[in-house]
Amino acid sequence: MQAGAQEQPSGEASTDLDIRTEWSRYDGALGRLVSTGVTIRQGDFEITADRAETASLDFRNTTWLFSGNIRFLAGTATLNCEEAELKFESGLTSAVISGNPVTMLNEGTRVVKGSARRVEYQAQSGLVRFMGGAALDTGESRVSGESITFDLNAETVTVAPGEGEPVQFLFEFLSPPDD
Repeated sequence: MQAGAQEQPSGEASTDLDIRTEWSRYDGALGRLVSTGVTIRQGDFEITADRAETASLDFRNTTWLFSGNIRFLAGTATLNCEEAELKFESGLTSAVISGNPVTMLNEGTRVVKGSARRVEYQAQSGLVRFMGGAALDTGESRVSGESITFDLNAETVTVAPGEGEPVQFLFEFLSPPDD
């Protein structure tokens, strides 16, 4: 199964969806598409997985479930995990990613490594929320907490402590040093 993405005249990435699979089967009685060896691309996002399934091919409103050896790219971030749920509404809107742990490598202005048991990604805002044993590391600084939100666009970090801890704070450990 393949839906082609085309290069835009301006050289920008296409907003068309590009789906490639090694094998797919649609069960009309169950209303379910199951695929193996899956890669889906759109704009600056891409996901590859051993297996994917969905109840709808209408990308204006559908949810896809991915499992096995998942690599999820969003902008400058790459996340690796074992399970992911992606929601589409005329394009990717959100992803819920889980693993033991989920790992992230962001190669933005500075390299940032992250990990947690669960990660939520909001496509429009570029926010990545790490939950459960969350940690981010720049090589120079490290921050950990129950919940950490990383803004891919602004490259800022918000740390929420666990229950009974003090207030939430913004820690801009990613800001470039003053020259």
